[in-house]
Amino acid sequence: MAEKIKIYQCLNRELQYHGLKFIGLLTAAFTCIILLLKFDFTFALIGSVGGYVVGASISPYWYKGYIQKWVYFHLPTRLITRSKRFPQSCDRKFL
Repeated sequence: MAEKIKIYQCLNRELQYHGLKFIGLLTAAFTCIILLLKFDFTFALIGSVGGYVVGASISPYWYKGYIQKWVYFHLPTRLITRSKRFPQSCDRKFL
């Protein structure tokens, strides 16, 4: 019999690719490309390991919603997007 998984646990589950965190892989690839443009291939590979470590450490905070909540409440998204639909930061409420 299959085990029941609650919907919020399924939606907040971290994406993984062969056991590696997906956000860690994205930051490693981004770091590798940036360092490859500036330095040689060996330094880019070594730097991508550091990029993966940073991404893997940020990944739990992203999936728990801490980073999105901070961006919503602290960054001036209304000024950046010039949209009237966003409420002022003092009027925002956490649902």
